[in-house]
Parts: sequence; C-alpha cells; structure tokens
Amino acid sequence: MSRMTSTFVAAAVAAVSSSAMADVPFQQLADLGLGGSPSDVNASGVIVGGVRVEDRSSPYIPVFWKTTTSQPTPLPTVNGGYAVAINSNGDIVGTEFQTSGVYGIPVLWSNGERIELPDLGEGAFAVDINESGVIAGNVIVNGEYRAARWVDRELEVLALPPFDVGGGELWSVANSINSAGVITGTIQAPVAPPANALRWDADGVSIIESGGLETKGIAINNLGGILVNGYFDGGTSRAPAVVDVDGSVRVLEVPADLFGGASATTMGRNGIAAGNYNNFADGN
Repeated sequence: MSRMTSTFVAAAVAAVSSSAMADVPFQQLADLGLGGSPSDVNASGVIVGGVRVEDRSSPYIPVFWKTTTSQPTPLPTVNGGYAVAINSNGDIVGTEFQTSGVYGIPVLWSNGERIELPDLGEGAFAVDINESGVIAGNVIVNGEYRAARWVDRELEVLALPPFDVGGGELWSVANSINSAGVITGTIQAPVAPPANALRWDADGVSIIESGGLETKGIAINNLGGILVNGYFDGGTSRAPAVVDVDGSVRVLEVPADLFGGASATTMGRNGIAAGNYNNFADGN
C-alpha cells in the first residue's frame, strides 16, 4: 500500500503579517551522525531537541542549536532525554529518561545549569515554558497522569472539573502555556474516549465547549485562542479547530475527502497552526 504524508499550515488569527507567511528555505540541522529530532524554536531562532550520540539504538541526549547552521550543543544531563520547549529568555525545559521506579525526570536548563524539577515520587514531564518561566507539564500520581505546572520551580497539581469516564481511571494532561500563564490540555480516559479539551486560567479550570466530540487541547496562543483536535460535523470529520476566548469556534480548513482526517500538532503564540494528514494515494 502506497502512502503520501503531507502537512497543512493554517492562519488561526484574522490577520497575519506577510513576513510570518514568507517562504523559509529548507535547512538541515547538524547532528552527530546518528540522527536527531528538533522540538521547539524561540524568537531568536534557537532550536531545542535531542540527538543520538553512540549508535542508532542509543538514547537521545538533550541539545540546542544556536542557529540553523550550528552544531548541536549538548545540555547537561544525567540520564539522557529530550529538550522540548524554549522561551525567549533562553530557558529550556524537557524530560530525562526514567530511572528505577520513576517514569521521567522533569528538567529546567537555565543559564547552562541543569535544575531538576520536583515531582511526587513517581516522575513527571515538563512540556512547555512561557516568558515568565512558568512551566507546564504532567506529574504521575498513583500511576495516573495529572496536569501540573511549576511556578518558581515549585510543583502545583492542576485542578480537575467533574468528568465521567465510565468509572475507570481519570487522567489529565497539560500540553501548552501562553505568555499570560493560561494552560490548555485534556481530561480523558487513559487510552480510549471519552476526552475533552480543558483551559486552566486565573478563574480555575473549565471544559472547552467547541461542538466537537472527543476533543483534546493541543496549544494556546497569546490571545487565549485554544487549538483543539476533535470530531466535528456531528462526529463525521476529524479536524483541528481554534476556540477563541469569546467562545467562537473556527474549524480549520483541510483538504477535502481525506481518509482519516487531519490533526494539529502545534500553534505559535501568534496563532499560526500546523499539523498533518495522511493521503492514501491508492484510495485505501
């Protein structure tokens, strides 16, 4: 079966500057000869991610690229892992690989220093950091995921709204934080539906009403618009949408007649969303 994978980019704000939409030439990032994976880039063009250092089966180590033509610079690490987000101040967050009895180790790298963030004894994952240094992520509590944040490097488990998963385990995950400290993520059953996108702000936690089914909160921009993935048109189409602070919902346009629909993977602070879809060339 042949398959072609494509990507989509959609403007999620009413007006986007021409420079933001300008073509950017392809630039392959340097690695250490064994491959790598970039995860985020800040306003200064510093890129963070991970590369392999020994062989193709070895763990990744967290690195940053100062420019697109720079060699990767390793970040101090104990167990290897990934750098996943960077703010405009150059503060980097990520997760080191697990040790015995711990799922993952959340780490902040600031001014070249490795700072291990607190958890509740079972591990945690740092996923995003805003310009004030507030970190969003997830902590393991009795084997279950809970959305969390670290303020001044102190852990706070985020509250949950009432939500029915049919009597089973209830998980929450945080995925993104904006410059105002508003966080988006998801409340869900561990593996299968149900699920619903969430917002955490100064007023507490709220379920995002979008008209979609099984929605998940992916990213938030600086205007408070939240990018979600879900099923729309009565559940017949899988697509991304942006839910603005006034409650208006904009399902993002994707190519028609897609097999399997489309998913968003990220949104910039300026509201430009990106994601991917699968186009099965032989119709299967």
